[in-house]
Amino acid sequence: MRFQNIAPFALAAAVASAQNSTEGGNLTTGGNITTSTNGTVPLANQQLNSFWTLLQQFGLLSSYSNMRNITLLAPSNEALARLNTSGVAITSELVQALVDYHTLNGTILSSELSNVTSAFPHTHLTNPTYSNVTGGQVVEALMVNKTAYFFSGLKNNVSVTTANLNFTGGVIHIVDGTLTIPGNLTSTLTNSNLTALAGAAQQLNLTSTLGRLHDVTIFAPNNDAFQAVGDALANASMSQLSNVLSYHVVNNSVLYSSDIMNGSTSVSTLTGHNLTL
Repeated sequence: MRFQNIAPFALAAAVASAQNSTEGGNLTTGGNITTSTNGTVPLANQQLNSFWTLLQQFGLLSSYSNMRNITLLAPSNEALARLNTSGVAITSELVQALVDYHTLNGTILSSELSNVTSAFPHTHLTNPTYSNVTGGQVVEALMVNKTAYFFSGLKNNVSVTTANLNFTGGVIHIVDGTLTIPGNLTSTLTNSNLTALAGAAQQLNLTSTLGRLHDVTIFAPNNDAFQAVGDALANASMSQLSNVLSYHVVNNSVLYSSDIMNGSTSVSTLTGHNLTL
């Protein structure tokens, strides 16, 4: 995630406003996300005051009234308070991206998640500043010990604390944190301790090229793997090294773990060679 030239006080104001708000009450289900049949407001409750205020402040609340077949991962007050103290500065574009990333395509009830195989639903985050993935960025959803978890950028995860709050457009799950919007290639490699690959890509002038690609899968060698082949590649040319790295990149195909079955998946790499997974 990139936070440059942005105002740092918006989220603080939203959280403070929520804490001083007298709106709230019990959780409600079955109505519109902004006004249910009994006149109460599903998002304006004691657990979601900060999120409700954030949507209001940035003019995003009304857009949910017309949405259908979505799953909203709504951060609790405590989750947004932690984000507010994390040093992350906020702009309207970032808030829109963050909210879009918490809005999943399809209605996903907690009972539909598996404790064996992960699901990878697409989100509403399609802004090209944050996503080069067709259909929008994804999250990983998995049930662990009867608790639903959603994994985001850098494998950071949130857990569902209150599940299956139905409204006319879909379902709301209250979560105990905020999802991490996936960063660019360099930041992801560095923060995942894949520093050897990040350094090699930079040295070979591949960082920008790989970062601009859409819908790719990178099988990233870890630092130990680079160390193990160091002697073998010591005399390789830049072109040969570039081909070695490109052989680890699958083009035009985003492969999640659930897509890979033993010997049944064949894909093409950037070098034009086929891989059987």
